Amino acid sequence: AMAKDEAGDQAARRITLLGGLVNLVLIVVKAVGGLVYGSVALLADALHSLTDLVSDMVVYVAVRLGSAEADDNHPYGHRRFETIASLAVGLLVLATGLGLILETARRLQTQDWMTPGTPAIAVAALAVLSKEALYHATVRVANRHSRPILRANAVHHRTDALSSVAVLVGLGASMAGLSSGDLLAALVVGLLFLHGGWGILAEALRELSEAGVDDATYAKMIDIMMQTGGVEDVHLLKTKTVGGLIFAEAHVQVQPHISVTQG
Repeated sequence: AMAKDEAGDQAARRITLLGGLVNLVLIVVKAVGGLVYGSVALLADALHSLTDLVSDMVVYVAVRLGSAEADDNHPYGHRRFETIASLAVGLLVLATGLGLILETARRLQTQDWMTPGTPAIAVAALAVLSKEALYHATVRVANRHSRPILRANAVHHRTDALSSVAVLVGLGASMAGLSSGDLLAALVVGLLFLHGGWGILAEALRELSEAGVDDATYAKMIDIMMQTGGVEDVHLLKTKTVGGLIFAEAHVQVQPHISVTQG
């Protein structure tokens, strides 16, 4: 089990470093493209990639800290660092989305818009393809090693890809004659921030509130215990999840005449 955890930690670090590298490149490409070709939506998308890069950094540090062995102060290990990191990422995404929506609404109200240049579309298309590929790669690692924090980061990659799709549509609309197309795309990016951020936040809060496993998993655990030889009944089962691991405490009833050792 320990070897599997170590493999999971290494895989998590690798995919997070790759995500950070891709985000760094996209930040530069989107920001330069937004400034050179006059697209507010591309600049908003660059901001999205920036929060994704911060997310990668937080996740990387959390995985490093969370992989430490259990000690006297942390008998269940240090995976809770990953939950706290997910909480921080969710709050960051929510705050950024709110700020972006307010700024875009102000620009729409004052009609402060411009028509971006055609090459901006190529930048947005590059962003869509690279972030979608990164999403699938991160989800594979998250599912293989059961790491909620990686799933949270994958969701961030997906919302970044979706925001780039919105930018593509907005740029196309601007060039087709809809003056506010670019700003409307930026507004959609802000809404995607709010949606993605809330999803990450809800999952982290669920873990921090010491929520148990879902009903199907609970029933499966009871079933496994009941099938164990000598077990008459399961009187109590308490569970909690910490960074993708399930901790359980159970009270089983056995036949009264058997010895303590057999029990």
